[in-house]
Amino acid sequence: MKKLLLSVFSIISAFGMNAQTIYDNGPLVNNPGMGFNGADASSLQTVGGVTLSTYGVGHAVSSGFRVADNFTVPANTTWNIDSLVFFAYQTQPSAPFTNVSSITEVNVRIWDGIPGNGISTVVFGDSTTNLVAVSNWSGIYRTSSTDLTNEQRAIMRTTCETGGWSLSPGTYWVDWQTGGSLTSGPWAPPVTIAGQTTTGDARQYSPTTTDWVNIVGDATNNNGQGMPFLVVGTVISGVNETAAASKVNVFPNPVTDVATFRIDRNTLAQYNGTLSLKVYDAIGNIVKEVKNIHNNDIKINMTGLRTGFYMYELKSETRNLSRGKFVVN
Repeated sequence: MKKLLLSVFSIISAFGMNAQTIYDNGPLVNNPGMGFNGADASSLQTVGGVTLSTYGVGHAVSSGFRVADNFTVPANTTWNIDSLVFFAYQTQPSAPFTNVSSITEVNVRIWDGIPGNGISTVVFGDSTTNLVAVSNWSGIYRTSSTDLTNEQRAIMRTTCETGGWSLSPGTYWVDWQTGGSLTSGPWAPPVTIAGQTTTGDARQYSPTTTDWVNIVGDATNNNGQGMPFLVVGTVISGVNETAAASKVNVFPNPVTDVATFRIDRNTLAQYNGTLSLKVYDAIGNIVKEVKNIHNNDIKINMTGLRTGFYMYELKSETRNLSRGKFVVN
């Protein structure tokens, strides 16, 4: 993991950028300053005769439920993701209430398409590794529309360190699951926008039906709801992904034992002897590495690796030249 962090930091340094929030999937506050003790309130609301009744969506580790929502990496850019931020609360049964975080666990996966459609696959993360770095009160309470100063549902902001996941252009889905020290939930509050009853197209996984379904704000009107989350990292602009991918060809794909990484001859001639190739697993660990490359064809034995998606990265001493993914069967 430390090796991968160093790799990501070298990319940031080379492009003169610092990690920052590069994507926000939606707000939570519709009553700023109206909550307990002047805090912000994220409240249920009635708009045009439609009453939203979902305080939060089940996604507890103990229950097996999960939630997911999507984001898009624009064309000609690469996102290096340092961390993801999620929001959750656990309802406190009785006073005295506290805004000290009870969130202890979050596991995260990123898919290359809609989860549960039979086609999409997980490109990063897994359903067991706890990625929590820090969790604290967001300054927001989740309330009803008639009791804005209720303090039972203090929404926690939890930062999960990814170790530097790198995503090329495309639409991805992030799905997550949260654990806490209290008995209620944890619950994921939906995106909340004053005067709007439809806020997104997030989905929930049920372990009972083993299926993903759309999250709605009320069952009668099927108002789609979004799930708030933040992506923190750096954006590398002006990346020609087609050209970058053409520098390396991986075959066979899927790989059963030995993978051949064929490097473009012009690339090899330009950086001969200074190239390195790294292979990462789904949670960002380096599982294979070849240094000081002089040949076009690099053969790496993948026997013994778990089935799933892996990422490769081709670098010179100063530049990231190509990234891509392949499957090990």
